[in-house]
Amino acid sequence: MSAQNIFGKRLRELRKSRGVKVKELCEVMCCSASLIYNLEKEYNQPQPDLIIRVATFFNVTTDFLLGVEQQRVVPPSSEELIKFYEQLGTESKIAIFKLLHLLVKTGI
Repeated sequence: MSAQNIFGKRLRELRKSRGVKVKELCEVMCCSASLIYNLEKEYNQPQPDLIIRVATFFNVTTDFLLGVEQQRVVPPSSEELIKFYEQLGTESKIAIFKLLHLLVKTGI
């Protein structure tokens, strides 16, 4: 199965599982309903910028959308992150804080 076919299938699965209507997704993605339908029906190939926007919106990796990864990557829970954070030394904690600050500031 090609990346195009996998993308369309996964887009539809994600949209349906989250209860997102095509019209709602179009508004968020700044695209037409026909593009979404054509992607899901595997008539069109997604552009890289759309792949990134879809991954961001559904909180999955682009690798998952394109079939490189077989399972969705689920972000770790706050509790898991805290456990790891508590095991770090002072310099590592400062580096993590700076990185988090940068991510929040840039909206990534």
